[in-house]
Amino acid sequence: YAGTKIKAEGSGKDADEGDEVNYFYEWRKNDTVLPGNIQSELDTIGFKKGELITLFVTPFDGRDKGKTRFSRTIVIANRPPDITSLPPVSVSNGKYIYEIKANDPDGDALTYSLENAPFGMTIDPATGVIHWDIPVTADLKSVTTYNIKIVVSDGDAIAFQGFSMTPEVEIK
Repeated sequence: YAGTKIKAEGSGKDADEGDEVNYFYEWRKNDTVLPGNIQSELDTIGFKKGELITLFVTPFDGRDKGKTRFSRTIVIANRPPDITSLPPVSVSNGKYIYEIKANDPDGDALTYSLENAPFGMTIDPATGVIHWDIPVTADLKSVTTYNIKIVVSDGDAIAFQGFSMTPEVEIK
């Protein structure tokens, strides 16, 4: 993910004289050399999802350079969205409203949906606002607990939030 550190570990030996082997590191992002990044570790702060990272390593025994090798290419992955709000536990005037707060660390646009919800509960796919007019019942035995599952998607990854609620029964 962007913002994580990538660490290389190299090993080798000097075949002819047993000298100590040091390594020269060259990091590349999208096949462009990252100047000043000559250590075995690369911090990916500021990188973006989908960017390609490759490391080129050249051994050096103090006199001669060895053959340059390169790593497998690493793709900076998409990070899933994060739901930061908690569902309200109260109902006001027979209405339940929950404005979901979520963010995406990659800055992707988010869409909201309900995977599991009681009849009549809706969610705005663009804003994440849930509305539900709680049905009125005259049967005290029909008190129901509803399990609700919210899905937030950035187009590549998803986040879930689940909760249960038992609305109070109102007798007419």
